[in-house]
Amino acid sequence: MKDKNDQESWFREYLLPGEAVRWTGRPGKRIGFQPIYLFFVPFMTVWCSGVISATVAEILNFIDGNGELFLLFFFIPFWAGGAFFVYILFILPLMRRKLTRYAVTDMRVLEYYRGTVNSVSIEPHTSIMMTKVSKHGTASVTVGASYDDPRMQVRQLGTFHPEQLYGTPGMITMRDIDEPSRVYSLITNRTGL
Repeated sequence: MKDKNDQESWFREYLLPGEAVRWTGRPGKRIGFQPIYLFFVPFMTVWCSGVISATVAEILNFIDGNGELFLLFFFIPFWAGGAFFVYILFILPLMRRKLTRYAVTDMRVLEYYRGTVNSVSIEPHTSIMMTKVSKHGTASVTVGASYDDPRMQVRQLGTFHPEQLYGTPGMITMRDIDEPSRVYSLITNRTGL
């Protein structure tokens, strides 16, 4: 991880007058096993092996003069679908972890990702939730929305929705951060919980 001063430089231009940064961090580097992988890894194995074997068989048939060129073009959407799933499940989460920065100020929680900053004000009614601390000492802290909000219940139940890949408006989840108890304490002390 970079120096704390270097981390704070990501947020300087986004701070309000009189606002001070109290903590900065990044998501942990470990992606780990996700429950959605129980379905998608076997599905992708069957999908990719089927597309590869069908494509190779058609190429061999085409070389022998029995295949049709049209069938090779027919497989392009299946290759694109496989690449899309690999990107969504593995590459995008890795990029988000690498390019995301978090900051807790005395007024807001900020999330920086590729030139875009999302923020949630820290107010007495702001809900805060921390996941169970992992054996590596990391946890996720969610700030914003109410516990009665269906979006919060979706996250608590662990149900997968595509909107979770990009975040939910009005809510920031600082994923797998170091010092989660300290961050939780900084936010709750500000909200008076």
